[in-house]
Amino acid sequence: MFRVLVVDDDRDLRELMALRLEQLGVEVAQAANGQEALEALCEASVKEQSFGVMLLDVAMPRIDGWRVLEALKANPLWEDTPVIMVTGIATSTAEIARMSKYDVLYADKGSDCVQFVSSIVSRLMEEQGSG
Repeated sequence: MFRVLVVDDDRDLRELMALRLEQLGVEVAQAANGQEALEALCEASVKEQSFGVMLLDVAMPRIDGWRVLEALKANPLWEDTPVIMVTGIATSTAEIARMSKYDVLYADKGSDCVQFVSSIVSRLMEEQGSG
């Protein structure tokens, strides 16, 4: 089954994303901050599972999205996990370049964010033969 890790400190958005993705037949795990995200990745690794994609908020308490992304890409077990950075703050040219360095997509939190993300997840599922 295709698994997605939704990481966002905005509980309402996190739950809305999870609900929409579950409607696509996706198994969803949620984390409210970067520390919980890293714990979820470790737990999945212990169970020899992986995530088909991670939706990762940029600005979060404890450990922000950038630090999670750096840890993810530095670990051979997780480095190939596709990431969609989700942000509610203006994205600067420098941040877009930083995302490009890690080969990630980004989505602005807004009225079509959930639809945009779900369409990307659907495409990834098709590419991986899970849809």
